This record gives sequence, C-alpha cells and structure tokens, in this order.
Amino acid sequence: MAYDASYEWAQPPRWRRWFARLFALLALAAAGVGVYAIARDASVNAPPKPATLQPQVQAVAASTTALARRLVALHPHSHTDRALAALREAQADRRSAAVALATADQRGRVADGESLDNALAAHRAYLTAVAKALRHPGHADARALRAAATRDKAAWNALPDPAGIPDAIRGYGHVEALVARHHG
Repeated sequence: MAYDASYEWAQPPRWRRWFARLFALLALAAAGVGVYAIARDASVNAPPKPATLQPQVQAVAASTTALARRLVALHPHSHTDRALAALREAQADRRSAAVALATADQRGRVADGESLDNALAAHRAYLTAVAKALRHPGHADARALRAAATRDKAAWNALPDPAGIPDAIRGYGHVEALVARHHG
C-alpha cells in the first residue's frame, strides 16, 4: 500500500527541526506576553475623566446674549414683553445647566464643579434681580441689580472657559434707567 511507505528520505535536517521548535517556542512566548499585556491593561483602574458641562454653559451663554440684546434695546417708555421672554429663556437654560450639574455631580466628579455651581447661583441672583426690575420697576433696587451683575461677572470669570458669559452680562444699565423712571 502506498500510505505505508516510509518517508525517511524526506526527513528535514536536524538543524531545521531545532529551528522550527525554537520558532514555535518564541511564538508561544509572544502569545503569553500578549495575554499578559491585555490582562494588565484591563485591570488598571484609572480614575474617570471629570465630566464637562460645556454644552450647557454654551446654552446659558446664548440665552444670556439674547437677553442682553433685549435689555440694550429697552427704553424707559418701552414695553418689557420681549425682554421678559428672553429672560424666561435665560432662566430655563440656567435651570437646565443646574440640573445637569447636579446629575453629573451624583455620578462622579465634574470639572470645576464648585466654580460652576457658584457661577450658576450668581447667575440665578442676577436673573432674579432683572426679573424683579422688569416686572415691578417701582419696587426694584437699581444698586442691587448692578451688584448682582458684578457678582455674576466675577463668578463666571472664575471658570477656565466661561463661554463669553461675562461679556454677555450687559444691558442692565437700561433696566436701571427703567427703575429710575418709576422711582421718580
């Protein structure tokens, strides 16, 4: 039978067999090193990167800029409807950013979380002062409005990237003129 034939005449030389064995041993060692590297990388517990709330800050910046445009266009004898609409939008964006900050804070670290919380609180105080002046100009305090705006600018300037919000906090002088008209 043909399959019982001996192939001794086709045996490779001894040095080739040792070379093949050495190569197989090296391949096995390389596979072991690869498995070790994968296991080591999988077991490293690096702290997660802090969350950033830059999209929410951008939304607050956009609505604050829109509010500033409405406040600049405000005259002592004009209606405050458009300014109040822009104010409601700015308040909603601020609330949204505050909720996102609280949610991200519960999940883990937030980049500049304390500074952002302070800035949002100062912004809430500023928007509240503007709302009071627009809704009830006879009962508003112009100095409190200016002080709230100054605190708000300082709080946003404490952030590494305030997205232009300190520059957008303007137009409150027109609201002060509206308050002064009602105070006589």
